[in-house]
Amino acid sequence: MRDYLVELEAGLRTGAFSGIGELFVNNLKSNPAGHTRLRFPADSPLMQRLWALSATYEAPLSVHMEAAEDSIAEMERLLVSDSKGTWIWAHTGNFAEPPLLRRLLNAHPNLYLELSNRLSLVSGNKEPSIDDNGQLRPAWRELLDDFPSRFVIGTDRKGENYLEDYTAYINQWLEILTQLSSETALKLAHRNAEGLLGLPTTQ
Repeated sequence: MRDYLVELEAGLRTGAFSGIGELFVNNLKSNPAGHTRLRFPADSPLMQRLWALSATYEAPLSVHMEAAEDSIAEMERLLVSDSKGTWIWAHTGNFAEPPLLRRLLNAHPNLYLELSNRLSLVSGNKEPSIDDNGQLRPAWRELLDDFPSRFVIGTDRKGENYLEDYTAYINQWLEILTQLSSETALKLAHRNAEGLLGLPTTQ
């Protein structure tokens, strides 16, 4: 672990790395059968060290964490411990509903929500975020429009059908983005991610 932390910090210092993760803090139910499932405190000593690196090098920390009550409390303790750190909650739409997310976004300006599509906007473990006609449900549309700078999107695809799946999910995102204001759509599509990773902003 020490070697990993040394290598990680060296990469952050030189700019070879722009972020940290994806870290699996709590995936007891969300990893497929046969894959590693684990759970440990989101504010464990290791997470505190990684959080310090996030703050020091302005590198976002991407974390896969199910929305268990204690995990959320641990996350919140870490978020308030250093406001310079940046936490990206991976696959958020798959784990938590808009009321909880709204509370967390209001409370923690260094929290960002990532909506990579392990069908997080389609089915997931919660109520689908879009209806049978592909329309965003009102609570999700309002959340995205109320916090346009706090979301990023993705695909979370790999494997044999990667290109086919990736294309399908990007097309799905394009449909979803048309349902939002133009400014919100641009931020979700790329501007928020560019800002978090320190990349030049594109049109």
